[in-house]
Amino acid sequence: MLGPPLQSPIQREEYRRVTYEMVRGGAQAILVVDAPENFAHRDLIVRLAEEHQIPFLYPLAKYVRIGGLMSYSSDNEERHRRIAGYIDRIFRGEDPSNLPSYQPTNFLLTINLRVAKALRLTIPPTLLGRADEVIE
Repeated sequence: MLGPPLQSPIQREEYRRVTYEMVRGGAQAILVVDAPENFAHRDLIVRLAEEHQIPFLYPLAKYVRIGGLMSYSSDNEERHRRIAGYIDRIFRGEDPSNLPSYQPTNFLLTINLRVAKALRLTIPPTLLGRADEVIE
C-alpha cells in the first residue's frame, strides 16, 4: 500500500495527517524513506509509530536508538570513506565524469527489542542473529 504523499509545507501536522490516513486505510506497517525532512522530524515520526502501535521500518539506526522498531540501511561509514576518496581524486585533478558510480554493498540491520515487545512482535532468532545492533 502506498500512502498519501506529504504536502508542502512539510510540518508536524502533515506527518500526523499522513500517518492517520495510512493507518485508517489499513496499513499494517510503514516504511520511512531516507529524506532530509523525515530525518528532521525523526522524533515525531517515532512517536507517531508508538501512538498508532504500528511497526515502522526506518532508513537509519538513529531512529531505532530513539525508540523506533527496526532499520535497514547502507553503511554510512563506508559511504563516507568512498566519498572522501572521490573528493581526493577530484582535488588531484581527475575528471568527475570518469569516476565510477557507487552502489552500496554493506547494509546494517538494527532492531529495538523493547519496541518489538511493546508491539507484541516476535523477532525470529535467525533475524536477531543477523542484526548488526540489537537494543534491549
